[in-house]
Amino acid sequence: PSDYGEMLGAGYAEGARIFSNSWETNSLNMSWSTDYSIDQSAVDRFIWDHPDSLVFFAGGNDPALPYVGNPASAKNLLAVPAAA
Repeated sequence: PSDYGEMLGAGYAEGARIFSNSWETNSLNMSWSTDYSIDQSAVDRFIWDHPDSLVFFAGGNDPALPYVGNPASAKNLLAVPAAA
């Protein structure tokens, strides 16, 4: 999505409070940067604005690449990495 806050907000408006974001991501498209990104900021902003929500993101679905990618490395969500 172009804005994770909008994506999560749509579910929140329908009554969702727990969000599982566990899609497979191609490592070439995933950001492994240590910089704080706009995606991480959008997720953190959503969680700050909706403290009754719990947001999960896959920490990476490729055990061969042991990295926690963006936005799973945002500071206010729960990242669940894959295991070999």
